[in-house]
Amino acid sequence: MIKLVRLSHRIKSLVEAFAERPIAPRALFVLAFCEASIFPLPPDYVLIPLSLARPKRAFWFSTVCVVGSTIGAALGYLIGSAFYDAVGSQLVSWFGWSEMLHSALARYTESAWWTLMLAGFTPIPFQVFSFAAGFNNTVAWEVFMPAALLGRMLRFYLVATLFYFFGPKVKKWLERYTAFFMLIVAVIFLGWIALSIALT
Repeated sequence: MIKLVRLSHRIKSLVEAFAERPIAPRALFVLAFCEASIFPLPPDYVLIPLSLARPKRAFWFSTVCVVGSTIGAALGYLIGSAFYDAVGSQLVSWFGWSEMLHSALARYTESAWWTLMLAGFTPIPFQVFSFAAGFNNTVAWEVFMPAALLGRMLRFYLVATLFYFFGPKVKKWLERYTAFFMLIVAVIFLGWIALSIALT
């Protein structure tokens, strides 16, 4: 238990130091861009620790994610629209997204706007929705971009709001109950994986 606490404090110190480095926003931008276009790695894994380490910069970190993710979504749409056979289909096959892609296409026929708005809050990688929207122009560009932008803003600014206003209190609580928090994180992570599998 003591070793676990020491490890958590070491990680905390590293994250706090990283949050002050110029490379931190750049790393967030790259992750957000890739998550919406070519690679399923949510930027939340970096955004949340950085926002917790530096709550007053939470909105700045989230803004970087919004910009990167929106630009990435535009690329994902382009891949689905013009380069699906050459690029999109390869990524879908590589990551095993076929069923998720068909599910996204089906949801677009019901309500493209709300599907995109809610997409940011599901474990399904956002680039699946980007590809599906661009595929055969399933969703018009002028509908896709505003909806994707608004959905991204809701997701990332929710994180920013929570940590900006409650971050200091959360930090104090975590310092007192580190082991318990790490257990919660492990449970949430496993639940996230289980939900992702269930949705595929």
